[in-house]
Amino acid sequence: MFRKPSTALRISRVWGDDDMDELRVAVEGPDTGFAVTSYVGREDLKTAVKDLRSFAKSQGLCDLRFGEFGPEYANGAVHVRFHWFDGRIYLTCRLQTDYDRFARKEAADEALIHVRTEPSLLDAFLAELGPLVDRKRDEVALELVPGSA
Repeated sequence: MFRKPSTALRISRVWGDDDMDELRVAVEGPDTGFAVTSYVGREDLKTAVKDLRSFAKSQGLCDLRFGEFGPEYANGAVHVRFHWFDGRIYLTCRLQTDYDRFARKEAADEALIHVRTEPSLLDAFLAELGPLVDRKRDEVALELVPGSA
């Protein structure tokens, strides 16, 4: 049974075909929350998972990107930077919704959220990502440590 952590970076599949997935990416916590949907190519998703697995072994930095920022692109955008520091993993999450008409202009909602997790929680998340990519599950969550969202 999938247990939903109360504070998490959650990725859910909304839709998909042979070439692309539409993902809902949410940063959820007791005091904050923001979610967007974004398109990602199947091969790009596989590459992102591979990069994140390398990051887990070598530490340093890793960027997870889905969609593109700006009104000229369809749907929303996600950029999560993973950064090892002092034995913990810090995430800077920038999320932007799709642009829509707002008075006389096009506007999108956007959030910048800083959270953290632990190496063992990242390992559990990585174990779930493979089945997401293979379409054997539709949702994964990276549990975040208390007080980080």
